[in-house]
Amino acid sequence: MNKALFIAVTLLCFSLSGCASKTAPKVPETLPVANSATAVEESISQPKASTSVIEGAEIADRGGKSLAEIGITIEPVYFNYDSFLLSDTSKASLVNTSQVFLKNPAIKAIVAGHCDDRGSEMYNIALGEKRALSVKNYLTTLGVEADRLEVVSYGEEKPAASGFDENSRALNRRVELM
Repeated sequence: MNKALFIAVTLLCFSLSGCASKTAPKVPETLPVANSATAVEESISQPKASTSVIEGAEIADRGGKSLAEIGITIEPVYFNYDSFLLSDTSKASLVNTSQVFLKNPAIKAIVAGHCDDRGSEMYNIALGEKRALSVKNYLTTLGVEADRLEVVSYGEEKPAASGFDENSRALNRRVELM
């Protein structure tokens, strides 16, 4: 029974993650709220944290340097628990981020999705990918070319904060552009 359940959950995760396409779907200006218990995105407060750079991330057009190493700092985008919906605060921040890309047409970035420690490894990888795709898709609606943004999910593997309290977990539910 447990093996059949594991296989069913695994297949469900793979089917929900979908296949990558060359053209990213457009995200509507206002995203629907799933329910008030899991997605009160309009009122989420954005935790303050310094932008961390994930070791080993390289983009050829930057000579292997991170955005921070070439002097560009982009604040992380934070998410509510178990959600990939963008808040109004996140959207406003991404408008500023899009201006960085529009003014610097040669730069590319890795859009890295992260999760807190709750949930299974596979679930968090899928949720991190959905968060990164939300950010990428919103940036494309603001004029940034999709091929300049590479999506990757680290799930819970690379936390920004250690600890199991809500403040630490809130800092770990993020997308970083590197």
